[in-house]
Amino acid sequence: MQLFVRQLGRKITAREHGSNKKLAAQSCALSLVRQLYHLGVLEAYSGVTKKKEGETLEPFDVSVSADLQQQLAGVVQDLGVQIAPPPADPSCKVSLVQGKMATFEPSQRQSGAGVVPWSPPQVNWNPWTSSNIDEGPLAFVSL
Repeated sequence: MQLFVRQLGRKITAREHGSNKKLAAQSCALSLVRQLYHLGVLEAYSGVTKKKEGETLEPFDVSVSADLQQQLAGVVQDLGVQIAPPPADPSCKVSLVQGKMATFEPSQRQSGAGVVPWSPPQVNWNPWTSSNIDEGPLAFVSL
């Protein structure tokens, strides 16, 4: 796709591929918009973006039995989890990550870096180990 830009006095070109015409056209249009932005013809969008529907849901009360509350409290205590107190201002964000992140021991079987060659999907073939899958649920799964 070519587009003449009067402010620059020249054409800009984009060529993209896609699995169908619509995706190729969208990729091409995006490439042109990026070029126009980097050439200074378009400025960054500074308007208000739409909020996702999930961000606007109001909280609602849930009734939980006293027995279940005791079980949950016991599990939390056994795991040593610190529950974050609710914020004073409900509009403030609260991090649920408390203390240090969990660290994991390295696995015993470590292999050096290598190349995994690309291959099209094949029945009963594991490209990571370059071997057949002879057992388990993946042995007879269809593509």
